[in-house]
Amino acid sequence: CMHCSSFIKTKSDDVATWLCNHGEGVFCPKCIPPEDPEAKLQRAKALPCTCDRSRGQTCTRCLETAPVIKVDKIPYGRFMDEKRAMCKFKHGEKVTCAFCADPVLPSFVGKKDCTRGHRPWPEGVCLACAPPNAVLKDQSYRHCDSTSVEGTLLQNFYVSWMRRGNNVQKAAILFGRYVPEPAETENPGAVRAEVKALYEPPQENTATGIRFLKDPNEKLAHEVSTRLGLEPVGWVITTK
Repeated sequence: CMHCSSFIKTKSDDVATWLCNHGEGVFCPKCIPPEDPEAKLQRAKALPCTCDRSRGQTCTRCLETAPVIKVDKIPYGRFMDEKRAMCKFKHGEKVTCAFCADPVLPSFVGKKDCTRGHRPWPEGVCLACAPPNAVLKDQSYRHCDSTSVEGTLLQNFYVSWMRRGNNVQKAAILFGRYVPEPAETENPGAVRAEVKALYEPPQENTATGIRFLKDPNEKLAHEVSTRLGLEPVGWVITTK
């Protein structure tokens, strides 16, 4: 404008610097220069790291550059807290309405006791007993936010696959437990799956994938995992 144009000598000058009223060698929010990304990375490397690397582990502080993770979903616990917060002044804390209640899984099974004169579901169906239409909708929350696996578990799984020949794929069930996300991750309400064991059920291995076969030890595997305080939390498959 006409009031500040006389203070700007070139196009590269910072418009806000003329508002500063301090001496040279001092910076304020109006004139502080932007931080150099390379200097920021070197300062992060200078911080002492106390993680245990005896087994080849590496934490985010040991990495050359910190991983950039795009977070477009929120933890389920935080999702429910936000919904309940909106009902805080509508009803009491012990009252639950349709808005702040936990999401219910829809059922796509037809009514089996229909009296419209046709065979029971699923052999017969009419408009009165037909199941609702399935509508795909992207949910704004996630039930499990991250997964941690001991390096030796995946290393042994990978080595056995390579020794067998990586021309066919193999898979395993992940057994572990769900725990709250550590506070240092700054992700309140999040849940982490800690993997403690891998179990390889009978499977048909092909070059493009696998097909699980009937497992005679499935019941025993679940009984042992339950006694150890573990449960299935996912699965892992190789790719070439």
